Amino acid sequence: MKKTNDPMLAMQAFYRAAREELEQEWDARKRLKSCPVFFNITNFRLYNASCGIDQGDHCLQQIVEILQKNFPGRLLTHLGADHFAVLADTADVTTRIEAACHDVKDLIANPNIEMKAGIRYLSELPDPETLTLAFDNDAALACKSITKDATRHYAVYTREMGRLHELQNYVRENLDKALENHHIKVYCQPIVRSLNGKVCSFEALARWDSPEYGLLSPALFIPTLEEFRLIDRLDRYVADQMAQFLHNQMKRGQQTLPVSLNFSRLDFQLMDPAQMLEETLSRYQLPRDFLCPEVTENAWSFRMNPSARDCAVSGKPVSKSGSTISAAAIPR
Repeated sequence: MKKTNDPMLAMQAFYRAAREELEQEWDARKRLKSCPVFFNITNFRLYNASCGIDQGDHCLQQIVEILQKNFPGRLLTHLGADHFAVLADTADVTTRIEAACHDVKDLIANPNIEMKAGIRYLSELPDPETLTLAFDNDAALACKSITKDATRHYAVYTREMGRLHELQNYVRENLDKALENHHIKVYCQPIVRSLNGKVCSFEALARWDSPEYGLLSPALFIPTLEEFRLIDRLDRYVADQMAQFLHNQMKRGQQTLPVSLNFSRLDFQLMDPAQMLEETLSRYQLPRDFLCPEVTENAWSFRMNPSARDCAVSGKPVSKSGSTISAAAIPR
């Protein structure tokens, strides 16, 4: 069988060879001693930007040689971009991953660029499609889970990771339907003044009640919407729902208090929150201080419109509407 000390296998040849090797292991022992491993070089675009594409390609070839050195005789392929796959021996896979990651660290010498790995242990012989997914999906998910964790070089795939990925895909694919059918509901959380114990305002909170999955946690759907740059759609919806609620309260002559709306830094990249609030207040004929935008601290630290950042710090109006942005560290 062709091994990685020969020229590196093309992707489809790699998958066929991996399947053959696992079949041989299963036939001999009724257990598998090899496991899929997915490798990713995090932030490799920084290397290309600073050193050039040609030098980046040369660096990737050096990483191939590092993987071949640390996984001698094992099947290896380049999945594309800065991703690689190895069919590794489960007995010492973590030790070899650590060694390879340290070698890449020494090669690149940039703490912002690291090699990470995801491991997918197998309990039974997979069919060809399942084996491909074990590399491209499962091990890749494990690898992605530690992308921002500087203390870890590898992670092992779990069913919880698969479940999380399934829910994230659901959120991305069903946001528009959820907004249209009002599966996402907006609630008011009272804000109490500590001096007198009275409610002085409210904070708007979104909750997603999915017909398929039940109540989805904001800790799941909000980061997912931010990752896929869809968060502005949710925040527009929340603002509109709260404005409609306040308008109806006023029409009924009921007491109406200001409502705080949370915005992230992505909102300032994807839309103009001040203009959106002006239009919403005008549409529902509300006083300008009824919707109070709040910006989390990290929102004004990166690529934010300088004028909006200045407003967040000073509390000055962001526009002629008189709306202000107050800095708040309160999570969604």
